Amino acid sequence: MDKYVAPVISLLCLVLRSGNQQHYKMPLPPHTQAAMQHLKTSLVSGDDVSAHVHEALTNLWIQKWSKTEDNPIPCPTERTLALLTLDKDGGHQEPHNVTGYIAKLEYCIRLTCLKELKKRSEEEYNGDDEHACDALQPWFTEKTNSPFSHIRSLQHRASSIAFQTMSPPHIVWTDRKHWKELLYKGNKIGLKELRSMFATQEESIIELWENKILCGIGMRACYTDLADDLSNHAVGYSFLTDERNNCFRNRDALAEAFSKNAKVMEWFGAMRDGRMVWNRAGLMNWLEDYAKFQEQLLLRCEMLSGAPGRGTELTPMTFCNTKHRLQRNLVIMGKHVTLL
Repeated sequence: MDKYVAPVISLLCLVLRSGNQQHYKMPLPPHTQAAMQHLKTSLVSGDDVSAHVHEALTNLWIQKWSKTEDNPIPCPTERTLALLTLDKDGGHQEPHNVTGYIAKLEYCIRLTCLKELKKRSEEEYNGDDEHACDALQPWFTEKTNSPFSHIRSLQHRASSIAFQTMSPPHIVWTDRKHWKELLYKGNKIGLKELRSMFATQEESIIELWENKILCGIGMRACYTDLADDLSNHAVGYSFLTDERNNCFRNRDALAEAFSKNAKVMEWFGAMRDGRMVWNRAGLMNWLEDYAKFQEQLLLRCEMLSGAPGRGTELTPMTFCNTKHRLQRNLVIMGKHVTLL
């Protein structure tokens, strides 16, 4: 979710700071200025920040922004988009690099309209979501005078340019006989270096697992064969919960091993007056190392699977059945761990 929120944070920061900047000012209607002042006050006090963020966004996205001779780009969203897509050298980014920002802003506008829809449904339409949707529909659909429609038209234009523009090659083969060496964006790369990279990555994963995650404790789940019923669509089922796999029955094995090791427990906390006082910094470091370990595993799965890059699809995959997805992505087929 953070990647979707980032452009919205940039938008709010731009609007909040525009009133205090000498060289960059943004004309805003009185009601929008009031909403921004409420947000600024809540950020200092910490009271009901979420409600004031929603108030600020509805004032930015659920209203018309009319152009004038002195203000050719009145919409703060369009201004933010223009600034976000500037390179460090002052030039504009290529169209294919702009579409991502627009897609994230579109997503957040729709979410804001959905929240406002539910709010108005309860306050004005006696819980009738359909009538509330009819009232708000111009603000999250195309071909209307709304911020959403304006950036949506920019999205169509950028996508059209991106699809019609042929990019120069990133890869040039220098070894046209054995195909073992190439230039990637001007950098010389050989297949020997690629093999070395994968070996180094595996060593890094082992180092993280043995010394950071397990904290030097030599333990493992002992098994010979793992049972997995691919036709079982029960919610929550996976090979980790299958009763035939005895090695996974004790879900607290790692915590129990840590608790029996005094040296490890000194890192996570200490007993004081008969109660455990946790070392928050130690716990956060352990979780950070665990996140790095998962990241390295996912990267290795993507790079060695033989399929095209699908990192965004790989990270949200499920390892067990859910109510909304009865087919899990991680299964065991004989001796093989399989990603579907």
